[in-house]
Amino acid sequence: MNRIRKVAIATATFAAALGIGFVMQNQDAFAAFGTGEPAAPVATEGSAPPEESPVQQPVRIIAPEEAPAPIEVQAPAGGGDAEPSQTPVQIRPDESAPDETDGARLARPVTIFASLRAGEAPAPSADMPRPVIDQAAPLLFTMAEPAAQPPILPAVADAPRLGAPEPVLLAALGTDALELALPAVAPAPLATPSCDTALTAAPQQGALVSLTLRAPCDPESAVVIHHRGMMFSALTDGSGRLSLTVPALAERATFIAELTGGESVTATAEVADMGQFDRAVLQWEGTTGMELHALEYGAGYDDEGHVWWGAPRAAEAALEGMGGYITELGDETPSHSYFAEIYTFPSGTALPGEVQLSVEAVITPDNCGQEVSAQSLQVRPGAAPEATDLTLAIPGCDALGQYLVLSNMLEDLTLAAR
Repeated sequence: MNRIRKVAIATATFAAALGIGFVMQNQDAFAAFGTGEPAAPVATEGSAPPEESPVQQPVRIIAPEEAPAPIEVQAPAGGGDAEPSQTPVQIRPDESAPDETDGARLARPVTIFASLRAGEAPAPSADMPRPVIDQAAPLLFTMAEPAAQPPILPAVADAPRLGAPEPVLLAALGTDALELALPAVAPAPLATPSCDTALTAAPQQGALVSLTLRAPCDPESAVVIHHRGMMFSALTDGSGRLSLTVPALAERATFIAELTGGESVTATAEVADMGQFDRAVLQWEGTTGMELHALEYGAGYDDEGHVWWGAPRAAEAALEGMGGYITELGDETPSHSYFAEIYTFPSGTALPGEVQLSVEAVITPDNCGQEVSAQSLQVRPGAAPEATDLTLAIPGCDALGQYLVLSNMLEDLTLAAR
């Protein structure tokens, strides 16, 4: 509420309170008006107050019709925020109050309030004018701020109805213009892995060579390893890598890895301790049933000195001078499968004695009734390698499980005392 409105309400409240106070002080005179009875004396300063005060209620007093025009106190019109309308305070001047005579009031008659307290109904006076009660707006006094009324919105029926909005059409951008605006850019070529193939050879103790093949563009592919007349097949892993250990057949051991596509890579290793070992090789293609056997120091079959793929021993036995061992090389491949068995004996450190070498072929359902081929290689310290080719007719399938012993393909090892 702005300042002007607050001043107006305070002024109206003060004027109403002044009028009510005037009426309340002269209520006895009003009660005696028209009855011919003297009014009660007015209490002077220092005198005792009346016995009981009448109950005060908010009233609006209207004088007889011949009274002058009312005094209206309203909030002045002007700027500021709009506030709820206030009922004007109307005060009619009292013209019926009795005159004072010689500074004293008339004797106090029985008032209407006293009659009511006594339970008597007051007798109406014909001479007393009846006040005209204005039912328009009762006079209520309050200091509370009026509650703000919500704004009055127009009825829905009176609101203007808007039609459906017109659709907005946007101009389509031609694809031809876009293609002309953007220059054609060729896609960047995808990076392709390097297909460089490499083979490394590292010498190991016991006249062994560690081979490592890297062929990133040939994963899970067949590879044929060649070394001094020996050959066997192998498979790369999913990344085109192959690692294996191969017994060397020469002091300067050269290895060739031949890939399926015809590419070949080469690696060489110097084997310093090659002169300490005797080696015998049996190699073949496919399924032949061929086996290499060694009987050391007069051992019989299935004895401790019988060395073959069923009892191959480990390479540590040769390093410790305990006897020889068998190495198996070769994997089955989709094209050609080459296999090899190598018997290694530590002739440089072994005790004097003799080792009998033989090649045997077991008759199986895969080779029965067929002709098989094999080759033997034998490497001795200080001697040239010897190679022997073999073509063998395997008996019929009615001899399954029997062995064919070939004792002339390899020479026995005779170890002299040193």
